[in-house]
Amino acid sequence: MALLVAEGMTSGEIAAQLIVCDATVKSYITTVLRRLSVRSRTQLAILVNNTARQS
Repeated sequence: MALLVAEGMTSGEIAAQLIVCDATVKSYITTVLRRLSVRSRTQLAILVNNTARQS
C-alpha cells in the first residue's frame, strides 16, 4: 500500500484497486506513518522512493 501512496493515489483510489473500504486504507496508512516515523503521505512517498533507489 505504501507503493500506491508513493504513486500519488488517493485513499479512495487505493481502496477501489484493493477492493477494501476507504476507512481500511486510511487506518492502514496511519499505522504505516506511525511505524515509519513520518508525518505525511508526502514524507512516506519520499521514503519509499529513496528506499527503492538504494535497492
